[in-house]
Amino acid sequence: MQTESIYSVVLILMFPLLSLCQDSFQKSKPEYDLSLTMPGFINFENYRAKLEFRKLTKNQKYHKVSVNILNSKSNYSISNVLVPGSNKDTINRESYFSENTNRAYLQIGLDKYYGKNKMILVGGGLLIGHEHLYEYFNDDEYIWNSVNENWEYSLFNSYPFLTSVQEINYGVIGIEANIGINVPLTSKWNIGVQASPRIVMGRSLKRTLSGDTSHEFNPQKTFVKKDYNLDVALRYSFGKKS
Repeated sequence: MQTESIYSVVLILMFPLLSLCQDSFQKSKPEYDLSLTMPGFINFENYRAKLEFRKLTKNQKYHKVSVNILNSKSNYSISNVLVPGSNKDTINRESYFSENTNRAYLQIGLDKYYGKNKMILVGGGLLIGHEHLYEYFNDDEYIWNSVNENWEYSLFNSYPFLTSVQEINYGVIGIEANIGINVPLTSKWNIGVQASPRIVMGRSLKRTLSGDTSHEFNPQKTFVKKDYNLDVALRYSFGKKS
C-alpha cells in the first residue's frame, strides 16, 4: 500500500539523522512540548490533523492531551443493464452512493521513552468525541443509441434532484496506542514517526433523512471500528528543564 511505502521511506531517511544529532540528546528535558501531526500519512482516512500538548513528570513520563480531526470519503456506483425485447431500447440504470465521515475527538493519556538515547516512544490514551456520517444516493439512467453506438443520458427518467440523504451523529469513545521513534533536530525541536492503532466505539445520538426518502439506508445504531494512522509529527519543547 502507498501509505506504508511512504512511511517506510520516511523512517529510513530518519536514521542518518542519528549520527548528525548526537549533540542534541540531553539528560535533562524541557518540562513541556507541543506537536503538530502532518496530514497525509494515513490509512482508511483522507486526512488527519492532530495538535498535542505534553507535560513531563518527575518519573520521566509525559501526561498528554491532544485534539484530533479525521475525515474519510468513499464513492461507488452500481450499474444495472436492462435488455428488453428487440423492439425497445437497452437501458443502463446507474445508482451512485457517496459517504463522508468526519470525526473529532480528544485523547488523554501517557507517553514514555525507552532505549539508550530515549528515542523510542510507547504510549496511548483514552478517546472521547463525536462522529458525523453523511450519505447520499441517487439514480441516473442511460439509453443505448444504436445509431451512434453510445449511451445517452436520459434526463426524463433520471433523478438527479431526488437525492436521498442520511445524516447520523454519533458519540464515540475508544482507546489508542502510540508507538514510534523521535529524532532531535536541535535542543528544542525534534521530528518523529509514529504508528497509532485504535479501536473506536460509537452510539447513534441523532439520525435525519431528507430528499427522496424512498431509498432504504442501512443505519447503524452502534458500531466498532478498528483503524490506524501512520503519522509524521514536528515537536517543539519549552519550559524549565527537569
